[in-house]
Amino acid sequence: TEPEANAAIERIRDYIRDGDCYQVNLTTRLRAAAAELDPGQLFFALHASQPGGFSLFLREAGAARNRVVRLTW
Repeated sequence: TEPEANAAIERIRDYIRDGDCYQVNLTTRLRAAAAELDPGQLFFALHASQPGGFSLFLREAGAARNRVVRLTW
């Protein structure tokens, strides 16, 4: 809602003003039912339409969501 968005923006301004941070990414979580879509195909379609410098799709059955992955070159 607009009041919730305005309150979030004010909190961000307070954090910046107090010196806690200099930049904040205000995001919104979107959820949708898509049982017929393959997650890998969806990821690669999104990546093809909006390529970025950093992206990763990792299909790991049974892995915990908080699993840490480190890649080194």
